[in-house]
Amino acid sequence: MPTAGSAPRHPGSSDEALSLAIAHGGHRNILVLAHDFPPACNQPGLHVTYLGPIGRLPALRCASAALYDCPDPAQAPELMRRLAGETTRRHSLAFIDSDHRAAALVAQIAAMAPLCEEDAWWAFDDAVPPRPEMATAEPRAGWWVGQVYALPKLMDPVAGDAAAAVMPLPPTGISFFRGWRLPEADVLAARLADLPEEPGLEAISRLSALPGASALDLFLGMPGTALPQNGPLDVLGEAGRMVIEELEPETPAAEPIAPLGIVQAGGTADTSACEAPPGPRHGSALVEYRDVVVSGFDALFFGNTLTGRYRDPAQRLDHAGRLAATGAWGYDRSWPVLRDAAGGLHVNPAALTPAGDITESVLWGTPDKGADWGIWLLTAFASVELFHNHRDRFAKFFCWCPMPWQKDFLAAAGLAAEDVLFHQAEKPWLLRHVGLLEQSRRDLALTPFLRGALDRFLERQGLFDLPAGDRRLFVSRLSVGRRGAYRALEDEEALQEAMRQRGFEILYPESLSLPEQARHFREASVVVGPGGGGLFNAVFCRPGTSVILLEGKPGRAAGPLNLFASAGLPAGLVLGEELPGAERRWRLDLDKALAGLDAMLRG
Repeated sequence: MPTAGSAPRHPGSSDEALSLAIAHGGHRNILVLAHDFPPACNQPGLHVTYLGPIGRLPALRCASAALYDCPDPAQAPELMRRLAGETTRRHSLAFIDSDHRAAALVAQIAAMAPLCEEDAWWAFDDAVPPRPEMATAEPRAGWWVGQVYALPKLMDPVAGDAAAAVMPLPPTGISFFRGWRLPEADVLAARLADLPEEPGLEAISRLSALPGASALDLFLGMPGTALPQNGPLDVLGEAGRMVIEELEPETPAAEPIAPLGIVQAGGTADTSACEAPPGPRHGSALVEYRDVVVSGFDALFFGNTLTGRYRDPAQRLDHAGRLAATGAWGYDRSWPVLRDAAGGLHVNPAALTPAGDITESVLWGTPDKGADWGIWLLTAFASVELFHNHRDRFAKFFCWCPMPWQKDFLAAAGLAAEDVLFHQAEKPWLLRHVGLLEQSRRDLALTPFLRGALDRFLERQGLFDLPAGDRRLFVSRLSVGRRGAYRALEDEEALQEAMRQRGFEILYPESLSLPEQARHFREASVVVGPGGGGLFNAVFCRPGTSVILLEGKPGRAAGPLNLFASAGLPAGLVLGEELPGAERRWRLDLDKALAGLDAMLRG
């Protein structure tokens, strides 16, 4: 603790240690007791509670509470307890660079403990005295570091995973602890009384001898960067995965998928699979990784482990096969995974060499189908909600947004432009600290967490409490069909005319903003349309709204019908016939289709 007139501090020591703890250890909630606010804490995404020095100066300051006057250090514990009762925030890292007398140090620890997590790290500046005369109980030689060196003697390791170490950053180093506690008052008093007034080098070395490398790795969130290497690909491992918050468990769904019925209006496909109830809905969690390489917009590699949004091994293996067959999506045309002659999958490190580092803490928000409106509705909304809920952890929302509608979507969902870090998916990037919404599998379900996010969006737009409407919507894909594009319904114009005669409005979702689409679906009493992203807007419908899906193949109907069932929407299916060809165009027998629709609408 330098005194007035002392030489300027070396640029290392406390600020460098804090920078390392933030960048590598991932600490976002930090409690600082110091004479000066550390420069390392001046960065977005941090929640720093700053308590100026206790004693000596007459103020106890806190970023999350009112100003307290604390002329007497003895008052600090009571003020801290009061503060702990006023805020639910608890800190994962406590940093002390204040009064370094042994009695003051233990008082500061006791006072700050109620504001810290149970397994928080505690870091103390000035742990390595450059000269013995700098480690006395009182300052006697100008620049003074006090009795920080004695903490290992004053405290006890009480947890099975307790860790402690000294980080010898010049000029005076940092000591840090996890799982250590102050002893009972009588034991602590005896230890304080036993400290020498003028410790020699031997005493300092003995008392400061803490386990080194392994504890240091723990403190910094190590091991460090493990870039992909030549070798087999792992799709089963959990390397690097840290669960931050369990959002919801897997939930079985018992409602039938198509209670309004299934009509065959073309072909002879077996529709029995569409009549079965959906399987379990996915569970979800917020997870974090350190030092992963992102390839394309949906492949994350922690070393040779392929991870991503889904934990199901079958889906990860399918993902790996796609990476080996077609390269990474998101316009990265490299092949991050290679298949050998025997069919084994291997990492291609040459395709995963990072173009650069993204050092800010980011929440990865790109859906696994980065340009699909329907998947954006199911994934991006939930990811934005997580970002808002955890601004203490993430500085930016990391997202692939090359198309204007994607930026408009995020803005409507509540993200400011400055909150978004736009992902350049054409090349790999090293993400130093990334969180993501992880799900068990991709099964197109409206989970309780997503339901809450959508409802909050509707409330912000003034749409949640709209009066029940009686609008009939036909959701068109004609703009796709006219271009001869993928999965277009032949002769949709004739179907549209028939629907107009039945009182339906023709809706072209791609011509509307997100809030406008939400309003139309919120006011609808029945929705009909060919399968596609536009029909996924049914997640905005009131529970009980009827949805009738038109589709060319049973396998394409299961996912949307599962979504409607999970949203509490009675659904029906009119099944046509898919035509040969890569475009997967399809057709309906119009008379049969209309007869089936009329029967469902009457029911």
